[in-house]
Amino acid sequence: MARPSETPSGEPGRGTPAPSHHTAGSPLPAPAVLTRPFGRSFASLDGIFAWVEEFFGAEGWGAVDHSTIDLIIEELFTNMVRYNPDGPATVEIGLRRVPGGVEILLVDPIAPLFDVTAVAPVDSETYRAEKRVGGLGLHLVRQFADEFHYEHRDGGSRITVRKNLEA
Repeated sequence: MARPSETPSGEPGRGTPAPSHHTAGSPLPAPAVLTRPFGRSFASLDGIFAWVEEFFGAEGWGAVDHSTIDLIIEELFTNMVRYNPDGPATVEIGLRRVPGGVEILLVDPIAPLFDVTAVAPVDSETYRAEKRVGGLGLHLVRQFADEFHYEHRDGGSRITVRKNLEA
């Protein structure tokens, strides 16, 4: 299996990391984002989960439960597949180790404007009373995420989620 790509700037991409140049007193560079394109298909989920597990192992977090990370990525990725089926063939997913946790990045390069962070919260009492099915994905992401951001730029969507982890 190919290793995820790294970029020294923290932006998604496919390159080799630049040499580290740090001078005492200067700020440390941002940790690299490991990125990989995944086919815009529900069939990509198994590969995504394997890639997340590989990332956690490479970071020395083999014993850390990453099921919440899997759930967050699954919900956001499946929405990109379901609601933008005619988008580009791939969706870029990135992971970055940050102090105390991990940052998740999903980039859909051509996507309609839809701010996933602005979706109204689900009233669980009403939801249960109406016996609705589905519609809880973004609610769950919001509940599990420590930070949740959306940006629509140059015709594409960029979703960033931070999740603190207990090691």
